Amino acid sequence: MIDAIVILIGAVLAMFSVVVLAYPLIKSRSQGQPEMPEAEGEIAFPELDSLYESIRTLRLEYELGKLEENLYRQQMNDYRLRAAAVLRRRDERTFEAARLLEEEVLIARAALNSAGPDLAGVDSIVDDGDRGPGRCPSCGLGLDRELAECPRCAVELGPQSSDPP
Repeated sequence: MIDAIVILIGAVLAMFSVVVLAYPLIKSRSQGQPEMPEAEGEIAFPELDSLYESIRTLRLEYELGKLEENLYRQQMNDYRLRAAAVLRRRDERTFEAARLLEEEVLIARAALNSAGPDLAGVDSIVDDGDRGPGRCPSCGLGLDRELAECPRCAVELGPQSSDPP
């Protein structure tokens, strides 16, 4: 009878020890690394995610003593260079997308300027600040006094030409 109680207590303690040791491992795997949401308009690079995972694995192996320091440093530098190259490519693509957007805006502005008096829905471009509105001498569009050229007819405005007639 006493042997059965001792065996039962030993089994319970063994199971408790296994649970205590396994819980952090199971918890960290289920939670994983928190996902970092991509910034709006940022281009996703799965290669970058795999590089970051490789760096995490390399650090873990080094901390566990599976890698020598010189091999760790060599592989870490390789991963860093590869990650930097991927980040550079991502930045170039992001810059290219921004440049294309800017070109589209300039084309739209040019089309708006070339529309001339047929500009639909725009009666004036006025800043309600203390400078007060002026008028374009060519098309009569209401303008802010600080504008250098009329957005409707592209006439250059001097300081005296933006005064009301």
